[in-house]
Amino acid sequence: MAERKRLGEMLIDAGLIDDMQLQASLGHQRQWGGKLGDILIEMGFISEQTLADFFESQLNIPCLDLSDFEIPENVRGLLKDEIVKKYGVVPIAYENKVLTIAMTDPSDIRTIDELQFATGYKIKSILIFSSDAKKLIKRYFGEDVASGHQYKSKVHEMGEKKDFELIRDEKQEIQKKEVTVKNYLDAMTRLLIEKGIITKEELQKKIREIVQ
Repeated sequence: MAERKRLGEMLIDAGLIDDMQLQASLGHQRQWGGKLGDILIEMGFISEQTLADFFESQLNIPCLDLSDFEIPENVRGLLKDEIVKKYGVVPIAYENKVLTIAMTDPSDIRTIDELQFATGYKIKSILIFSSDAKKLIKRYFGEDVASGHQYKSKVHEMGEKKDFELIRDEKQEIQKKEVTVKNYLDAMTRLLIEKGIITKEELQKKIREIVQ
């Protein structure tokens, strides 16, 4: 069975972004975290509507207008606040042990798997605009989704089983640290920001000027 393509690869194949824009967005993701779709929108490489149309056509997943949606109280309590903020997802319905969540990237199988592991429910996903997701999370769960946490979670962080810790330790032993060009650029970028020489917004603007 062929491995499922990642979102960035699918968007390139569809002609919606180019490789340089993808690499710039991935670099931003490595530096500050976040979801790739949100980063592409934030950097001006793709619009929310274009991304929603892509998901609808490629994955046959509807994009719903949930800007004024009222989350039922019994559904809201099925996901802990920290999980909602960590993954940037919104619980909207529950029936027959199936929890329906709205998310900005319904192709994110990793997040769906981790949510199923954490909750014990079968997860059904629908598409939501990033701006609507942030509004709902702020309205019902107290604050916007925490920046830099998405895509950085590990399954072992949700449990206390020793085998997950062993997997993490073994991985750390296997991945020997090497000084690469990416390491060098990431370190230099972090140092410039920490010293106040350049801001995150200025860096994003410069990247957009280069890749567009």
